[in-house]
Amino acid sequence: MTKVAAIKADSYDPQIVQQAISDVLAHLGGMSQFIQPGDRVLVKPNMLEAVEKGLCVTTDPLIVLLIPFHMLDSIVWSIREYFRHKLVPCTLK
Repeated sequence: MTKVAAIKADSYDPQIVQQAISDVLAHLGGMSQFIQPGDRVLVKPNMLEAVEKGLCVTTDPLIVLLIPFHMLDSIVWSIREYFRHKLVPCTLK
């Protein structure tokens, strides 16, 4: 049986959207139900046509931004640990 979850977010305030995504994922058993360490994942937003934001035809960019953070956070390390170990400082010449 397929599970479906929906949570109402009263605004597109980043903190409210972040909490709504967390709540939806919790209802579905967490992001780890969908991805595992080592998986390669493509985040594909709905991009049907260019229209006004209020018409809700495309995925809001905030959702596209926040989903990868949940993906990283669900795997063994936290986002902070991931970036601390993966990013190498460089200098511009």
